[in-house]
Amino acid sequence: MLRLGDALFAEGKFAEAREVYRQFTEQFGSSPNVPHALYMSARCHLERTPSDLWILPPAAEREQSDLQQALVLLRRLILSHQESFSAVRGRALYARSAKKSCEHELYVAEYYMGRKRPVGAIQRIEQLLADEASQRKQGLLPPSWHMCQELDDGFTLLAEAYAKDGSREGVEGALQRYLALRPKGEAAEGIQELLDGMK
Repeated sequence: MLRLGDALFAEGKFAEAREVYRQFTEQFGSSPNVPHALYMSARCHLERTPSDLWILPPAAEREQSDLQQALVLLRRLILSHQESFSAVRGRALYARSAKKSCEHELYVAEYYMGRKRPVGAIQRIEQLLADEASQRKQGLLPPSWHMCQELDDGFTLLAEAYAKDGSREGVEGALQRYLALRPKGEAAEGIQELLDGMK
């Protein structure tokens, strides 16, 4: 059955291959090949996610359901089959996929800011930070992973959202968290200016 899934994947028939891998994990849950099936199923979803072709809107602006399904499968693979070779490959794939998901969340936060809805932006970014902390704790993301490796842009956006909402405490908190992660970061000056402008 797995060979059929791999053959379909090689032919670019990702939906069909994904269904074969799903059936395999359901029918043969104790098989040593389950990690491979989970990994390949996640890859099937990722092959169906939007890509950054110049003629299309950026991938962060488009449908994310396949990306989220891939993250669910990779999380299951990494946490349930930690010692498998597929889990090792899955960790690298998880980090790349989590970055895409994070970029989407920052895009949505910017969308809220553009429509004068700073509270929506704050909620998206704070939830993103909380989710990343949880994923680091579970070992899904490296300890150094913060704000999808876009610290300057992410924390600047968070501080701007708090400033628009009139929360001096929120801006101060964003600055403190940013400096804790990047003591000499370039975004600190701009966030401090936001803070000074609220006096």
